[in-house]
Amino acid sequence: MVSPSSSAELAEPRASWIILGRVASTSPATLGATTVCVADRTAELSAFSGVTNVGLLPLSDSSSAGFVVAELQVAQRHGRRVGDLIWFRSDEASWDEAELACPDVTPWASPDWIPHNVVAYDDMLCWVDLTRGLLVRNPLDPNPHLSFVALLDLTGVALQDRHEGLQGIDSFPIVRVSGGRLRFVDVARRHGEPPGATRVVVWTLESLFDPSIGRARWDHHQCTTTLAAI
Repeated sequence: MVSPSSSAELAEPRASWIILGRVASTSPATLGATTVCVADRTAELSAFSGVTNVGLLPLSDSSSAGFVVAELQVAQRHGRRVGDLIWFRSDEASWDEAELACPDVTPWASPDWIPHNVVAYDDMLCWVDLTRGLLVRNPLDPNPHLSFVALLDLTGVALQDRHEGLQGIDSFPIVRVSGGRLRFVDVARRHGEPPGATRVVVWTLESLFDPSIGRARWDHHQCTTTLAAI
């Protein structure tokens, strides 16, 4: 059983998925872990693309600590960008797959969507590309669609000018849930700058879609500083 309050690790030993839930507790003596073996993916489903494309979402309306495992594969097909969603729902014990239209995530530093991690937030899964933004979806929505939330940049350091380079972009910036809010922490410095010049910006997502601006809204009272000032 996977607790809705637990974290999870995902792996693919041979043909099966294994989910390891670590039960949160304030007492080390009561910490525990339970392993759930999920049914094998059927042959007609798309091949596994990597753990950075996979997220775990507890079912908030489930009395039995149910969950959904979902994988998103972004690809070009017939001249358009699509998202193949492959998911497993524990209370139905079966896999399914659907092709979704992908929002405009036009090339930035790379022509390809770069999967870095998946975050569960507010009954949704957020697939993160730290060079672009988030593809967001509730995997149980009967009218499936993907929404795109762009990550903002206040550091003034272009991706190609960062000290860690594009290949190391996931070494510092992160997207995580903290205090029940989805936050983007950007950490960047230019080539040749001392570590103390590293800029740190914390954004908090206020709304996935604000009709007044036609896109997601991040908190404009963001925290901006440098490592030298901390």
